[in-house]
Amino acid sequence: MQATAVRWAPEAMRLAELQPKFLVIERSNMQRREVDELTSAHGILFMCPRCLGRPSERRHSVVCWFAQRGVPDAEMPTWDRWLASGSGYDDLTIDGVISVRGGCCWSGRIRAGRIVAP
Repeated sequence: MQATAVRWAPEAMRLAELQPKFLVIERSNMQRREVDELTSAHGILFMCPRCLGRPSERRHSVVCWFAQRGVPDAEMPTWDRWLASGSGYDDLTIDGVISVRGGCCWSGRIRAGRIVAP
């Protein structure tokens, strides 16, 4: 049976639906680990809203590193850092547009725990 793609509906998408995980970079070996709190996180990883309904081999995650959190310049992806505010997934706001370079080319914003169009 072929999987059916789900059309991305940004006005209805909550960040919590995208399996988000706050990340911390381990300085000793540049590996990442999950943490429960925004206050100690260096960034966030979540499933791409555009690709969520696609077959598993075509899905991917998006990583956003936070500004002013000590993220090394060399940490991939290297091109952007975002200011984050809120207390968790349900009210997280990231200042600026998040853009996937290549692949599906999704772009959007996180405002008050919701994924919205840029």
